[in-house]
Amino acid sequence: MGFRPPEDELCRHDEESAADMVNGQPYILGKIKMAANAYLKGDVKGLMGCLYDFIAYRGKYTPQVFVLLGYGFEELGYAARARLAFERALHFDPHCIEAILALGTLEHCASGFRASLPWFAVAWKLDQRNSVALNRLSEYYLQKGEFKKARHLADKAFHYSTSDKQKMISAYNLAKSLHGKADIDSAYDWYCQAASLADMNFINPNFGLAQLHVHFNDMTRAIEALKKLVIVYPKDINVLKILGKLLVLGKQPKEATEVLKRAIACEPSAPDIEMRLELAQLLENADDQRSIALYNEACELLQAQNKPIALEVFNNLGALHFKRGEYDTSLGYFQKAAESFSQATSGSPRRLDTIEYNLGRCYEQLRSYDKAGKLYRGILARNPKYFDCHLRLGAIAFSCKRVAEAEVHIKKAMTIDRNNVSALVMAANMKMAQGDIREAIKQFGKIVDLCEGDSYTMTATANAWRELMLRNDHDPENRNRCLHRAISAYEAALRINPKNVYAANGLGCILGYLNEMEKARDVFERIREGSVKPKDLWQNLGYVYVELGLPSRAAAFFGLAQREARTLQ
Repeated sequence: MGFRPPEDELCRHDEESAADMVNGQPYILGKIKMAANAYLKGDVKGLMGCLYDFIAYRGKYTPQVFVLLGYGFEELGYAARARLAFERALHFDPHCIEAILALGTLEHCASGFRASLPWFAVAWKLDQRNSVALNRLSEYYLQKGEFKKARHLADKAFHYSTSDKQKMISAYNLAKSLHGKADIDSAYDWYCQAASLADMNFINPNFGLAQLHVHFNDMTRAIEALKKLVIVYPKDINVLKILGKLLVLGKQPKEATEVLKRAIACEPSAPDIEMRLELAQLLENADDQRSIALYNEACELLQAQNKPIALEVFNNLGALHFKRGEYDTSLGYFQKAAESFSQATSGSPRRLDTIEYNLGRCYEQLRSYDKAGKLYRGILARNPKYFDCHLRLGAIAFSCKRVAEAEVHIKKAMTIDRNNVSALVMAANMKMAQGDIREAIKQFGKIVDLCEGDSYTMTATANAWRELMLRNDHDPENRNRCLHRAISAYEAALRINPKNVYAANGLGCILGYLNEMEKARDVFERIREGSVKPKDLWQNLGYVYVELGLPSRAAAFFGLAQREARTLQ
């Protein structure tokens, strides 16, 4: 985890500590701020009033007055005037350490460490126990990666300092130097020491603590440390980004999603590609449309920078469009994933199997069964135990009414995984297609035992009992037994999942068979209001309205059924 706290925090605390060192004159500092403000506003009376207070500090205190005046200007945001005041202090006293440190800090904030180093070196030569100079030099060596020198200077600063603010910065620099030398336990102790001395506004030690908590694999405490940072830096994109990643690792997807959304909203002009990909992945299940939009944004940014798009991105986009039923678009992305794989210098055969399987599923949905079958057989030639390919070849054969061929593929699948529910359901459906309803019911019974509490398995079992009921029309006793079992199974499926439209549709068919048309109509109409509709819903409603003596309504639903059938063709 490579992230650094804002350097201006150290500058600010150095300035405050240096201000405290100027003969302990908070009253006169306030007066000088007032004087500076009055001067800038052209308030001559206010300026003159403050100047009377300076008279007592003339003579030997003249440099300190200008230093305080510089602090006043700086706090008001006038860096150039502050610099003039500090330089004026040096005019009166070339060895005024407070002015030298203040000029060094100004130079550091404006131009970085290299420009400020001579000022801090001069201050250190004048007073080798000056904690501000020692801390700034320590920070300089930390930047250079010279951790031994940085530690030595920070250790001196900690022991010489009489200010809690300087002790806090020293402890923080000690922690960073030890962290840089991979002395993790000692670094942790010093980060804790710095955190205990820090006020509410200086939370830089939490950066280090968060890193070490990650090192110790303590995600909970790392997240807590970063959340403290977010309170102070609510728009810091690096903090938000890393917190988002840790929340993902900590399996807190909802919080991670919100944090990454905030990070994207706060990002500067250069959008963060990695963050978009992270958020897109998080939203795949919760908001597939937003996830697709983020993946597309990331792809556009990568293309603009002439960077390659990982085949996983194409694969994820293909899967999202497949889930939405947009099979043509899905196919295009899976083809791009296959193209990326072919252009790669190396790649796992398993990866190729996954890409080709996804392509096969798209072709299957688009009814290009020959292309799908060719892909599945190609995968099996490389990997004969690829269970899903056997299953899909069985499904294709079954869809094309080649039941014997389908049975062969299902048996092969079941040699790999004999208790796989998908294979058992397909085997049971084939038994039903062959007219062996009793064997199908045995299979469904086994499935129910394996998937206790599965609404859709229970629905398939109910469908088998209903089919057996219709075939026992000549035997009233058997028919009634099958009827009651079908109703019980449908009701059980609906208890498990009240939104199971297939169970509701089956129950409606049973009610129609029992000539309870009003109840059947109510069931079918409720299904009609939902987003998912079984393919025979319109036909069922048509039959119900015929029986209820409403031919015009029946005709409307039969018309819908015909249009849907033509669409499917």
